[in-house]
Amino acid sequence: MTRHYPLRSIARTHPRRTWPSLPLPAPFQRLPLAPLAMLLFLFALAAIPLVHAYCSTPANCQVILNKSLNPSITAYSAGDDVTVMMRVYYNESVTTPSGNIETVRRNMSTVFFPKVDAYSKLTVPNSYPNITNLADIQVSLGLVTGGSYYELPAKRWYSSTMHAYIPYRPVIITLSSGAITMIEWQSTKCYYSNCDCLDNMCPVACGADSSQCNIVVHLAWAGSDAQGKYLSSSMNSIYSLENVL
Repeated sequence: MTRHYPLRSIARTHPRRTWPSLPLPAPFQRLPLAPLAMLLFLFALAAIPLVHAYCSTPANCQVILNKSLNPSITAYSAGDDVTVMMRVYYNESVTTPSGNIETVRRNMSTVFFPKVDAYSKLTVPNSYPNITNLADIQVSLGLVTGGSYYELPAKRWYSSTMHAYIPYRPVIITLSSGAITMIEWQSTKCYYSNCDCLDNMCPVACGADSSQCNIVVHLAWAGSDAQGKYLSSSMNSIYSLENVL
């Protein structure tokens, strides 16, 4: 069964507090707002051309991010810019002061600025070395809106047994009269029993050009915007088209 995680408003509180229970489901977290504003070009986002949900300049990015951090801006129309964050989680072995080896869960982040109702391909370029070399790699996508951050449960991205990776995962954001009500991983399924299924998707082997084997999320939209316009980009889901049975 696919789990859906609707968004609900949450009050401002101490910046380091997370929300393990109500009013948001456990997989969502609220990030500190001040550090969030400094994450614009972490994890290989610099020097990327103006395609696939990237903004043109750091100043332009900051304008979009400031709107997302504004608690009074909660309604969106088709074509509006929004802020989403991709986070890559992995394990790292560290030596403690006492000499013991412990496993620590780390993460790296990057920010994208897609437009409402545009079918966007969110790509971390040249990330295949990270996919293969980082231990227990998982990827999540989160949304910054109304001054808060909502994050989906992280998904696995690499099979070490098959030396295969997930080429992309689809996400859908739903609006109701312009208000964002839901962000969810699109429902997927492994159709082949021998594919070493990773969170309901079959990984594939990378070809000769590893620069084409990147961490990718396809983002689409559903529902209606602030003008009452029907958002149709979710109908263009590449995953749905590839898996019509």
